[in-house]
Amino acid sequence: MLALFLSAAALATPVIPFQFEGWPGEGVPVLTATATIAAPLRAEAKPDSPEYGTCKLPSGSRLKWSMSTQVVQSPTSMTLKAAKSLTVTSYGRLVLLTKSAYYNKGNEKTLSMDAGAKVEFLMYRAEGSCFFRYKGEVFSAECSEFEFAGEDQKSEWWLQAECGDVGGWMRVDSILSSFAQGREF
Repeated sequence: MLALFLSAAALATPVIPFQFEGWPGEGVPVLTATATIAAPLRAEAKPDSPEYGTCKLPSGSRLKWSMSTQVVQSPTSMTLKAAKSLTVTSYGRLVLLTKSAYYNKGNEKTLSMDAGAKVEFLMYRAEGSCFFRYKGEVFSAECSEFEFAGEDQKSEWWLQAECGDVGGWMRVDSILSSFAQGREF
C-alpha cells in the first residue's frame, strides 16, 4: 500500500515551468514574412491570454518586435549515468530568467553531480550552451556535457510584436515557417 502511495505521489510531482527573456540562437532574429500573415496578438505570452487584435503582415514585410521570451512548460528529465564535475554559470532558483539577469547576474562555479542525479534540460541557448535545472537551481553550461533528448521538451517562443497600430504578444514558433529568418549581430 505504501509503495502505491509513493508511486502516486511521484506521478503527481508538479512540473515547474521556466521562462527566458531571450531568443533561440545567436544574434538578434530578423523575421520577414514570406506570405501574408494574420496572427493573434495577446496581452501576455500565454495561449489563453486575452486577444488584443490580429497582426496582419504582408508578404515581404519585416516583423517589428521589442521583446522576446521562450516559455518551457515541460522540461526534459534525465538521469546522469556517471558523476560529472563541470564549469557552469549559476542563476539561482528561479522560474523567470530576465534578460538583465542573464547578462549581469550569473555566477561561474564548478558544479559536481553524482551518478544517478536527476537533471532537467530546459532549452538550448546559443553557441553550444544550454540551460538546465539541478536541485531546483538554473544553470548554463556546454550542451555537449549532456545527452539530452530535446524532443520531449515542450516550449513556446513569443515576441512582443508591433503591427501597425496594434501590439501584443505573438507566438512565433507555431508560424515560423511563414518567415524568412536572418540574424543581426
